[in-house]
Amino acid sequence: MSGAARIGLGHGTREDEHTPRPVAALLGRRIVRLAGGEHHSLAVDHAGQLYSWGAGEARERTSGYAGGWLGHRAVDPQPLPRPVAALCGVRIAAVAASSRHSLALADGGALFSFGDGDGGKLGHDDGGRMHWVPTRIRALEGLRVAAVTAGEAHSMCVLEDGRLLSWGCGGALGLPRALLETPEQPASWASAGNYEWAPGDEERRWQAHVPTPVAV
Repeated sequence: MSGAARIGLGHGTREDEHTPRPVAALLGRRIVRLAGGEHHSLAVDHAGQLYSWGAGEARERTSGYAGGWLGHRAVDPQPLPRPVAALCGVRIAAVAASSRHSLALADGGALFSFGDGDGGKLGHDDGGRMHWVPTRIRALEGLRVAAVTAGEAHSMCVLEDGRLLSWGCGGALGLPRALLETPEQPASWASAGNYEWAPGDEERRWQAHVPTPVAV
């Protein structure tokens, strides 16, 4: 296990843990929701407060850096669970985490995303830029989201009326290519500690930058 992965365990060390161990920083708080990314973790307590911890950045193949999935406005690693200040006062009902982005669903159905936006997986239709704090997905305003999930290069949600929407890039979107964009440069792929291409990367030139209904 890499050092970045160990930070995501929430114990404040870079040591391996071979058996379950309570996360001391959250003792006394009743945790009701969890999500685990490649090298970061999210938790929600009974009051709806979101916490995040783990690696705060990943290096791109181009020697650039990506970050933001912890939601703390910084690339610094967080070895211990820390409240996401930008969502204090917002009751979070569900969370999802991938290697380089995070989703937080508010109790009223509003959906927030943060982290690396490459390929459109944050859903903000802003050229794939990074978001360092949770940002509401405006394309979903007026809709009530009921469930969320995050893949390596895409995101999905289910609305209260049962409709399924997806956005991001790659063959897992479930969308016809007639609805997708094909930029000249396909989305790059790196994770917090992993520099290699993933299976199916050749499909990442197909992108949806906003939540798009999936016909099922």
